[in-house]
Amino acid sequence: MTAEIERLEQELDAIKDEQQRLQNEIQLKEQERDRLEQKF
Repeated sequence: MTAEIERLEQELDAIKDEQQRLQNEIQLKEQERDRLEQKF
């Protein structure tokens, strides 16, 4: 594997980790919104 491919793979992994973190954050915010909407 060339160094460039290796670097790209690492960047991809980092982006996927970030994506997963954002998905979790989205889920939490949606749950919070749903909870607030149920109060009205």
